[in-house]
Amino acid sequence: MGVANENLSAFASDPSAVANWVKQNVQAYPGVNFCYIAVGNEYLASTGAPLMANVYPYFAYVGNLRAQIDDINYALFTSPGTVVPDGSKAYQNQFDAIVDTFYSALESAGAGNVPIVVSESGWPSAGGTAASASNAQTYNQNLIKHVGQGTPKRAGKIEINIFGDGF
Repeated sequence: MGVANENLSAFASDPSAVANWVKQNVQAYPGVNFCYIAVGNEYLASTGAPLMANVYPYFAYVGNLRAQIDDINYALFTSPGTVVPDGSKAYQNQFDAIVDTFYSALESAGAGNVPIVVSESGWPSAGGTAASASNAQTYNQNLIKHVGQGTPKRAGKIEINIFGDGF
């Protein structure tokens, strides 16, 4: 769950604003298991908090239809082999390439130890290019199978939240 930017000023100056927000947005839902509450993005490396990243290969696919990489299989985790070689790393799907871009940016900023949690990922089931129930099912099922493997840059489980809506 994320805190809206317009709340940050009040949170910084008024502890009761935080308490009220928690009461209305967290405590009001006792059956929900909240794993993270994102509040701004400073001091991640020093606090051990993860970077929350939205990863949508769908948008990259639609945006690259006229570019060099326009293979829907790369976006849907269905490519039979390497699509993008990058030195010693080989990318078979666009999800890994996007997540590893975040890892590279963190490393460049001196925060290579910051973990990444994919706060949103998914595929639209209607309303756009390549948006179909079949593609959404393929993407989501393959994403679930894949996240236990990690990426070419970082092995290990990736924590994700699937956004399941028609966009």
